[in-house]
Amino acid sequence: MKHYLTPYSLRLKRKGSTDYVRFGELSTSDVLQEPIFTYLAKILDPKSLSPRNDKESQRYSTFKELRKSISEQRLFGIVESGEYGIEKSIVDTNTGEEIMRQKPHQADSMRFCFGLFLPNNSAQGYLVIHRIGVHGVSTFLKQYLSNELRSALGSEIILEIQPVFDPDYLKNVLNGVRVRAVTFKSTVHQDLADKINSLHDSPRSYYQIYSLRATRNSNIPFIDKTMKALSRNKIREEFIEYAPEDFGPDCDVDITLNIEGKDKTFKSKNALQSAMNVELKDVKFGPDGNPDTGEMETAIYRMISEWSVKETF
Repeated sequence: MKHYLTPYSLRLKRKGSTDYVRFGELSTSDVLQEPIFTYLAKILDPKSLSPRNDKESQRYSTFKELRKSISEQRLFGIVESGEYGIEKSIVDTNTGEEIMRQKPHQADSMRFCFGLFLPNNSAQGYLVIHRIGVHGVSTFLKQYLSNELRSALGSEIILEIQPVFDPDYLKNVLNGVRVRAVTFKSTVHQDLADKINSLHDSPRSYYQIYSLRATRNSNIPFIDKTMKALSRNKIREEFIEYAPEDFGPDCDVDITLNIEGKDKTFKSKNALQSAMNVELKDVKFGPDGNPDTGEMETAIYRMISEWSVKETF
């Protein structure tokens, strides 16, 4: 399997405000009675944590290791996580023989690394999460951090964790890419839906669709706006001005890009997710297929250092 690192920005702001809070400010506030770095190191420390069994998503996760650098305000951790809920056959790929059957209550856990950087004099921190093929712990880690910080800081402080891009990287990703179509989708007015449903035995949902499409071998000429929208994972917000007025602000927006001769459509909620993943190529792997822990820590801190000095979206 291929291994990737995915970078995210981590910021805090007060409810109702557009300004972000410097991490150092929270240590002297009435909200948190200790530096936020100290608090995060505590809630991520395996010594004080029990395994997490999320029965709703059927995922079992365990924090295994945490390394911290107080002087540099950096954390490096390892979490083992896996899904369960279905019986699986474990097969020896050399012989084709079944070795065992994984029961529905047994989790197929994998080891993932992550890194966190929270500079006191800045309002922007970074979170880098390890991914293996299609498997990852980004949702688990983001939800865990959000829930713990909400519990400690209250509802007046909002945590934002967003994918991070820099302009040069995104331009490289989209080099030669053409915008083929932007599609808007909105539910029809309820009275019209009721009239149509009266003609059928069972109720259905009805949509109106409006598309801006390029002619053959051409390009919709707003690549700069596309880059901005993709980088922020906010396609709908950036392109809503192109939708008919009766579609309203809540319509869904998809964008179709032609990449290396193939059209690929991105949903507004996960635009360019694959481009966020930076493949690990210079890290040594052990006989168990896992990357060397020390080299992973170096790779994650190197990525944090590179992104923290760039002008990012």
